[in-house]
Amino acid sequence: MVEDTPDDIIHDIFASQVWKATRSAGRSSARASSSPASIAMPSPGYFGEEYVPSKVIIAVAGNVTHDQAVDLFGAGFNGFQRTPVERTHTTPGLTARP
Repeated sequence: MVEDTPDDIIHDIFASQVWKATRSAGRSSARASSSPASIAMPSPGYFGEEYVPSKVIIAVAGNVTHDQAVDLFGAGFNGFQRTPVERTHTTPGLTARP
């Protein structure tokens, strides 16, 4: 469906050229995969390194109290202790076209 909209196609081409140096910023999520089965899942080590207590936020909405939310999620997070892995982050930059 995205390919039927010329302005979406132009934007995707533009973004892929401008953000060429950045792996994810220039890639269209609408065209990323032809089927859900072809989506690559992160390695199991990724979850152990990135899903750590200091990076997890649990948000609850609706008719629920804080104590009810703690009861619902508490058992699953009891003893959840991991140290975050240090990462080097780079700021995306524009790539000049030759």
